[in-house]
Amino acid sequence: VGCELEEKERFWSELDEVMESIPTGERVVIGADFNGHVGEGNTGDEEVMGKFGVKERNLEGQMVVDFAKRMDMAVVNTYFQKREEHRVTYKSGGRRTQVVLPDDWKTTTEVIRETGRKVLGVSSGRRKEDKETWWWNEEVQDSIQRKRLAKKKWDMDWTEENRQEYKELQHRVKREVSKAKQKAYDELYTRLDTREGEKDLYRLARQRNRDGKD
Repeated sequence: VGCELEEKERFWSELDEVMESIPTGERVVIGADFNGHVGEGNTGDEEVMGKFGVKERNLEGQMVVDFAKRMDMAVVNTYFQKREEHRVTYKSGGRRTQVVLPDDWKTTTEVIRETGRKVLGVSSGRRKEDKETWWWNEEVQDSIQRKRLAKKKWDMDWTEENRQEYKELQHRVKREVSKAKQKAYDELYTRLDTREGEKDLYRLARQRNRDGKD
């Protein structure tokens, strides 16, 4: 609150960099108060938010929605109707806003779990280890970061040139992933006669068996 627009844009840029450093496949949950109203309804933004936002969208709320689109995320507290006892009106400087104030930590955890069940579903409870990431390398990471930046560029300026650049980088990511997997398998095959190779093979077989039961 009270920050200049340039400072807010710098914050979102730095958050983008943090997100781009996280390997694809990792689940990310961001819990924060961005002082943004994403607005009631979700027309045009159905892929990132539900219909239960608050009031009219403001600049900060638009920044939240744009970020969610860039990173293929969702504004999860807009997917369910909040109970009235958790909504209060706050007044300051002639302005009124609605915020959600959990009664205590127990209420907070209940809301998080309820949202998680609705948005993410429920797993079998078994911990998944190294699922489809053992072949990861720097080339894959670099191509994914470039693709994310191209997606951000296209979201900000819907030109055919930007769209083509994004599509090409999507194909590049697929090629790099295919190459990385092939290289990893080749290296695994050359180590099969070693104790280390046997351990790797057993670990992968065990993991795939677990994944198939989920």
